[in-house]
Amino acid sequence: MPVELLSVLSCRDASGYGLASQVNFIVGPNNLQGEDSFLLLIHGYNDSQVFAAWAYSLFLAQMDASLSTLQTIKVVELHWPADKPNVVESAADFAGSITNGLGTAALLASFLNDLASKLAPAGKQLQVDIVAHSLGNRITLETIKRLNPGVRVNSFVLMAAAVNVKDVDTGAGLHASAVMPNRTTVFHSTSDMVLAIAAPAGETLAGEGFFPQAVGRHGKPFHVVWQYESSFDGFGHSDYWPGQKSAATAAAAIGLTVQNSLVAACIADYKLPAPNSIATASIPTRQIPAQAVD
Repeated sequence: MPVELLSVLSCRDASGYGLASQVNFIVGPNNLQGEDSFLLLIHGYNDSQVFAAWAYSLFLAQMDASLSTLQTIKVVELHWPADKPNVVESAADFAGSITNGLGTAALLASFLNDLASKLAPAGKQLQVDIVAHSLGNRITLETIKRLNPGVRVNSFVLMAAAVNVKDVDTGAGLHASAVMPNRTTVFHSTSDMVLAIAAPAGETLAGEGFFPQAVGRHGKPFHVVWQYESSFDGFGHSDYWPGQKSAATAAAAIGLTVQNSLVAACIADYKLPAPNSIATASIPTRQIPAQAVD
């Protein structure tokens, strides 16, 4: 699978640890003008820029190896200020990451809306597929809430989602965002101790509930929000980006044809009473340019 890295985007400021005032290009041409479809990757909390770049690269290599035919995919990678210089403080500051994550969502939505506005005169809509991990899923949902009609999220794969179940349930603040994509697939694991302990504690400190349950633990809410789910019991919080099974299952979830039909079969259909229509993912190419990340 030729993978074309269209751009690497960053919401980090000059220090590398704060939130920038806008989305900046750090790899690739300084615009995405004319591009009307791509796969967007969004990392989670406590990920350094170096780690996220490595994780993205390995995930795409594993996805490439899983495909049954030559297929192409255009990719945009997003980096956001999810860590701190002190590794202990970084791991403990989930609440601070939520704040930066919400700021990132506002910047990303504005960026995508601007891209879409430039496609509108040609009668085109911006089509995006998203694979997110951990708190990157909260960023995705908060971004979707702010998108204009010119942006369409075809598919959304949630890996180890650090999102409160109650926040996406019927009538909750993020429910509309959760059901907007044409296709949603949640990867979950009861072996994820970050979502069992650290994330609920961090969200409690941030005033977002009292040790709330994360979507990425059990894949809830069943039959209400997510169209598809896949159990990754045995996976820890950091096992998704480098995992062969997770990459292959994500490829199937965004509409690519994978080698092993069993991978597609492990995505269980919740058979929602009124599921969203599922559009064909339009994700075309990685000749990755040398990516130097400071």
